[in-house]
This record gives sequence, structure tokens and C-alpha cells, in this order.
Amino acid sequence: MQGSVPDARDVGSCDSCRMTQEGRGLFARSQSDRVILGVAGGIGEKLGVDPVLVRFALGAVTIASGLGIVLYLAAWSFSYEPAAGTVAAPPARMSGWRPVVAMGCIVLGSLLVLRDIGLWTGDTFVWPILIAGAGSTIIWFRSDAAGRARWTAAGGRMVADPAGVFTSASSRLRPVAGGLFVLFGMTVFLFSHQAAGAPETALPPPESAAAPHPQSASILLVEDHPDSAEALAALLESLGYRVQVAGSIAAAVAVDLAAVDLLLSDLGLPDGTGLDLLRQLHTAHPSLRAIALSGYGMESDRERSREAGFRAHLVKPTSIDTLQSVIRRVLAEG
Repeated sequence: MQGSVPDARDVGSCDSCRMTQEGRGLFARSQSDRVILGVAGGIGEKLGVDPVLVRFALGAVTIASGLGIVLYLAAWSFSYEPAAGTVAAPPARMSGWRPVVAMGCIVLGSLLVLRDIGLWTGDTFVWPILIAGAGSTIIWFRSDAAGRARWTAAGGRMVADPAGVFTSASSRLRPVAGGLFVLFGMTVFLFSHQAAGAPETALPPPESAAAPHPQSASILLVEDHPDSAEALAALLESLGYRVQVAGSIAAAVAVDLAAVDLLLSDLGLPDGTGLDLLRQLHTAHPSLRAIALSGYGMESDRERSREAGFRAHLVKPTSIDTLQSVIRRVLAEG
């Protein structure tokens, strides 16, 4: 009987050890569910959600802007490695669709913010991959333990027992639902990528002007991100163009447009949109040629650019050859 009663000093020592570990970070890195460093697994265990959802969220932000890598490293720096031999209790996780919906809302909101502030790799690249990733996450999240084991060890088990991958009715339906998301994402990617291959042009403005020689053309570059504006201006100057830079609508309308041959404008500006800017400039200078250069690349975005009077709509990032080719074509249109 005496041997079954824990020593008070041992209990106090264990509690002190645990408190010391927790004092080194906000959460413990997972020992049982780790792919790289156990950060996503540790966050999942801390929040009571499936670590796959955390990995999807970090992956989505990484694909959209690369910020996910920074967040992962920051989370690693604020976490701690459990002491060797520590056996953690199985984490209690939220069940049902609530964690999926909650995490989905967080990811979607974060992506919309990144898209709006310009930290974006492009619609034609991000959204299709995220749709495919969401489908893959659904396949994993809605699978039972046996199904997850099959996915984890797919390489060996597919060869050993290909017919046993989908056994129950629920196991067949869930991969089908997720697979449809993957297929839909691939389809959107192919069609949007094809549409983005050739820049679209709008109807020419009511009045025309003589096309300037490309080497003497003056370009008004409107870009609110200082580093991007400086880099693009230097590139355009190296191609032989004369460049003026404005970081807002207010700064752009203050420029003497009589000496400007082409407007190259971002669509997301701090005091409005590039669409608003062009409409305002066309009121006094209807013959001003304009090209939209933005991370907004859906068909609806292109249509709004055409309606505003842009001759072409380029999606960031764009190659130097494509940019120079479109500038020359728009300047030659007159």
C-alpha cells in the first residue's frame, strides 16, 4: 500500500519541471504528430483541432504570399521541445465541422487581407491550388483512423492491397467529395492560366493620339509600394523609357499629363483604385493610354479594367518580355 502512494516530493518535482518547460514557450511541439519540427502538431494539440487544418492554413498563406514561412518560424521560436521521455496525454479535439469552418474563415479572411494589401502571388496561381488543397484536406479530415493510416503509408499499401484503400461506404464517399474539389481546382487553374497567357485589351478611347517612339515615351507609374515602384521604375528606365512615379491617386492627378504617353497603374491604391484614377484622368485627357498591372487577375477584374478604359491588364508577377511587348503594342495603337 505504501508503495502505491506517490511521494509528495516527486509530485512537486514533476509539477516544477512541467512549469519550467511551459515557461520557455507558449506551447509544446508535438512529439507524436510532426512532419518537420512538430510546430503544426503542437498548435493543433494546444487549440484542440486536427493538425492537418493548421498545416493547410500555413500552407495556404505560404502559397499566397510566402508569409506562412515567417509565421511557422515565429511559432517555432515561441514553442518549446518537451523533455526527453515526456509522455503527453492524448489531446482532446473538437469534433464535427466546427473547427473546419472556423479555420476556413480564418484562412479566407487572411487571404483577402493579403490580396488587398498587395502581398499576393496572383489569382490564377493561388485560388486553384487552394481549392485543390481544401479538397485534399477534406479527404484527410473526414477519413477514419484506418483511412488515414492508408493515406500515410500509401506507397507500400497501395502496392500490397490496392483494393483495400476504400472499403466502407463512408470511406468511398469522402475521397470522392475531396477528389471533386481537387479536380475542380485543377480545371480552374488550367482555364485561368490559359486566359492569363495573352493580355486582354479594351476598346480604344474616344480620341486618339499619335503614337510616340518607344525610346522617347514617357510613362506615369502609379504604385503605392515604394520598393516595387522603385524596382519597376528602374527597369522601365533601363528599357529606354522616361518614368515618373506616383504613389496615390492624389499624386497622380497632380502630374502634368501633357508630357505623359502611357499610364501604368496598380489597381489597389491607398486612396482609391486604379479604375477610379483612369476614369478621373480620362475626363480631361481621354486619349491617355493605360495599362493595368495588378495581382487581381480574375475575368471579372479584366472586364472592369476594360470598362474603365485600360488597353491591357497584366497580372503580377509578369515577365520583362511580356511587359515590354505590351507597352510597345499599346503605344503603337495610337
